[in-house]
Amino acid sequence: MEEKSVPLLVDVDDVPNVPYLIRKRAEIAPEQVAYAVLRDKTYHDVTTTEFVADVVAVAKGLIAQGIQVGDHVAIMSATRYEWTVCDFATLFVGGVVVPIYETSSQDQVAFILRDSDTKLAFGETARHGKLLAAAAETNGGPLASGIWRMTGDVENSMDALRASGKDVSDEQVRERESLARPDTVASLVYTSGTISDPRGAAITHGNLAHLCVNATEELNEIFYDGASTVLLLPLAHILARFVQLAVYWGGAKTTHVRDASRIVPVLAAAQPTFMVVVPRVMSKVLAAVRKGADEKKMGKVFDRAQKVAIAWGQHLERSNNGEPSPVGLGLKLQHALFDKLFYSRIRQTMGGKLEYLVSGAAPLDAELGQFFMGAGIEVLQGYGLTETTAPITVNRPHRAKCDSVGIPMPGSSVRISPDGEIQAKGLGVFAGYHHSDAAENFTEDGWFPTGDLGQLLPDGRLKITGRAKDMIITDSGKNISPQRWQGIVDRSPLVANAVVVGDKRPHPVALLVLDHEGVTEWAKANNRADLASKWDQKLPAVPGEVVTDEQLRAALQEVVAEANKGGNHAERINDFAAVMVDVSEEAGYTTPTMKLKRPKFIEHMAPVIEDLYRK
Repeated sequence: MEEKSVPLLVDVDDVPNVPYLIRKRAEIAPEQVAYAVLRDKTYHDVTTTEFVADVVAVAKGLIAQGIQVGDHVAIMSATRYEWTVCDFATLFVGGVVVPIYETSSQDQVAFILRDSDTKLAFGETARHGKLLAAAAETNGGPLASGIWRMTGDVENSMDALRASGKDVSDEQVRERESLARPDTVASLVYTSGTISDPRGAAITHGNLAHLCVNATEELNEIFYDGASTVLLLPLAHILARFVQLAVYWGGAKTTHVRDASRIVPVLAAAQPTFMVVVPRVMSKVLAAVRKGADEKKMGKVFDRAQKVAIAWGQHLERSNNGEPSPVGLGLKLQHALFDKLFYSRIRQTMGGKLEYLVSGAAPLDAELGQFFMGAGIEVLQGYGLTETTAPITVNRPHRAKCDSVGIPMPGSSVRISPDGEIQAKGLGVFAGYHHSDAAENFTEDGWFPTGDLGQLLPDGRLKITGRAKDMIITDSGKNISPQRWQGIVDRSPLVANAVVVGDKRPHPVALLVLDHEGVTEWAKANNRADLASKWDQKLPAVPGEVVTDEQLRAALQEVVAEANKGGNHAERINDFAAVMVDVSEEAGYTTPTMKLKRPKFIEHMAPVIEDLYRK
């Protein structure tokens, strides 16, 4: 089997657990600003010393409330500073953190509380507190150590929790910290369940701490003293949890963003040097820039600027990797012109100092990444799962290629099985699923099968070719991986999700889930008042409304034609249905990280799919 391994950069024998890193960083740089925290509409700096004091105060409260070593503590909140404090405070007392997405339903919360046997929970708002309490009641009664509120002047506030621990000594906290070893479970992270029911992945202290010290050493051009980031990923996701630890240990500053819709003023204030984002965020930025160009009657000019940025990004990829990449005078002049017109404004909107966008949690369309590289922001695509503590591979600074997910992290290995599945081993690979025999989660020789398909390129980079469960096999036996086609179509501001289907069928067809905001802007630009406000009140429930408007379909046909240019003949899509439909997380079709629950969606879209094949 093909295999690529990268050795350890940092010896981890003297790194026992996560609290060690938290304490050690404060000893190394006691005055380093670790967080910018929004209080009374103003951002206040929090040093490492102050942060450790916050963590210890909450840890004392947890001990006072009866939390024992190995007890599970749930956190249900949007991304905010208090999430991070509660996370590390739980680890300081030997507890196990159970993150819950703040958008979860009562049934989902009840399942996680029950499956994990949670003893205490943190809820951000009154709504979260009530939902946690109701979920606990359905499981037979209140949580043993209560539900504590992050916000509001209430009886069960964070201040009340801290006050309850006033008689707990520093020595008691220190003693608890010392008990966790590298193989001690630090967190039980429930998978998002796009394919099956959620399962609790056991992430150890070693997974987090050992991967952290090696990743920050390898990526020291990103994580360094004086660097800063804006964290808008949900902290219930393991990628955000890993990032928050790496940023702290690496000496950088974090500004949390609770509401992504208000990120622009935060970017202006925080001036991040790097950010970790999902590709959909990058698509939204591109769509916003295009909208601005359209409003100024410069849409065709921006079309050219986009192509030039992609060409320049491709040039940078080749030259940074030592490949010949001659550039003509025409491309240089156009790039300089469009930098003044568009690219510099993109950089300024994102804070003015952004050097890197690290893309993860979902596949990145290569040309989307190359656009941002051509606009002056390097894009580093990585790959990982909950079960690998997020990053198992990542592209390195100044050596990135957007059509791959890079090489393994230090202390990690990937290999490709005979049937094309990616398998992983190394520092970040988890201990197994809760309530299961650990051996059942791995191959006989100890590798974790990811369920994703890929190939190792000659330079050692990993390329994702699809997901095993998404692979389409037509009735004539042709294998089709829809990822490339879907990625190109997803770039369009008109499309929220492109879904190719065709398993055991004569040929593939596609469902294009329309983006309500994108269609509205398109309708306004094309003087189509009838479409501009058609779905403002409420989006249709699945299977939605098939849109037959000829002008809109013609615009979508151009997008489909572009996607059909690449790939082989079997992958081309000749028939598609454009559907306005509610696939939100609240509707039950999207995960909190904006990934479509594909099997469920396809099952419930059967009437539309059958109509396509009847044509």
